[in-house]
Amino acid sequence: MKKILVVDDEEIIIFLAKKMLSKQYEVYSAGSAEEAVGIFDKVAPDLVLTDLFMPGMSGLEFAELIKRRFDEDMPIVFMTSDESVENEKKGFEQGGMDFIHKPFKETVVLARLENVFQNVDNIRALKNEVRADAMTGLLNKNYSRIEIGELCRKRHGALLMVDLDNFKPVNDIYGHDTGDRLLIRFADILRSHIRTTDVAGRMGGDEFIAFCQNVSEEDIIREKAEGINSDIVRAAKELMGDGMSIPIGASIGAVFVPDDGTDFDTLYKKADKALYDVKHAGKHGYAVYTEENGATEVAAPEKKSGVSEHKLLLEERNYLNGAYEVNYEDFKVVYRFLKRSIENYQKTVQLVIFNLSGKKSQDKISDSVSEYFLKLLKNTLRRGDVVTKNPSGQYMALLPKAGSLDVKVVVKRIFDKWEISGEYRDFEIGYEADDIGEV
Repeated sequence: MKKILVVDDEEIIIFLAKKMLSKQYEVYSAGSAEEAVGIFDKVAPDLVLTDLFMPGMSGLEFAELIKRRFDEDMPIVFMTSDESVENEKKGFEQGGMDFIHKPFKETVVLARLENVFQNVDNIRALKNEVRADAMTGLLNKNYSRIEIGELCRKRHGALLMVDLDNFKPVNDIYGHDTGDRLLIRFADILRSHIRTTDVAGRMGGDEFIAFCQNVSEEDIIREKAEGINSDIVRAAKELMGDGMSIPIGASIGAVFVPDDGTDFDTLYKKADKALYDVKHAGKHGYAVYTEENGATEVAAPEKKSGVSEHKLLLEERNYLNGAYEVNYEDFKVVYRFLKRSIENYQKTVQLVIFNLSGKKSQDKISDSVSEYFLKLLKNTLRRGDVVTKNPSGQYMALLPKAGSLDVKVVVKRIFDKWEISGEYRDFEIGYEADDIGEV
């Protein structure tokens, strides 16, 4: 239910407004603009309905204060018994979205407020298209700086830098589609751990930012860090399976506003420093920046050697049966390595080169023929063998611990499978083989 703050120095107007609006809205009231300022900060209304003329601070002055100090986009509707066109003009210049004249009718008030909310929703929808990160729906980098920067200047709270730990192995092992899905889930998790009055954005890649209003205690940061880490591990296992061994998690660097400043760039650097300390201490935790020597007290696991993470980065993405297919440049690297270490093998390493050709001159090697042969080659050879297709269109294989007799057995098996392939019988296979240790 949307919240409306009604501000008027006449009790009867507040009584009537509450009676009319409480059926559809959550209504708060204040008898003066000064009182309304304190209420506004606590309840964060969706719309302000204020009298234009009040003792002390006027409705126009109150609207200016609200937009300057709290929310420049706050929809404000003025109430007045004055018929002056000049005053209406001043109200619209001050950002008012409509005028309601006293005495008012319930149907008119409800219709006008519904119209204002509809216009606000339409404007925000258009803004969101420009403001949002296309993948996650959070604020993009540019608008994160703008909107969170505004909050840092005007509100109390905590600025959080949030980094998804060990995200790169997800892309390297499970592919970028899975990585994208994990980023989307992480954005949803981040949303679930902040309130609707808070703001979150994506700064790029696996880096996120959030501003949590009226948060000033480290215990709250700790609870958020624990909850986010627990949820992202659960989400990662749902996406990649319970056997997923990537040490996924989140690191959070926090700084309190305005205790450590109100300038966004300064606060960003301090939160980033705290985040760095978490990363250095082992990740999956949080740190809160303190002014004393720029130090942070880190709550994170002990630092690990990193060997397991590097193993994940080095491992093959899809570890399947059959030969290991690499591109031609990587094939050359494997060849040179085996050549260097040949004396460590009890048997030789064979290099086999296959050629495909049509039985008739008009028979050309199509992509489907080429792909079929490469797949057949991979499925026939062992896991320890390596295959590639070179720029000349030849198919190459390295067979560790294989001799010339082993090559003949393997080649015969390939020929036999090719012969029963049906539609590919119009193409012939030729091959050459040699021990890479011989000169």
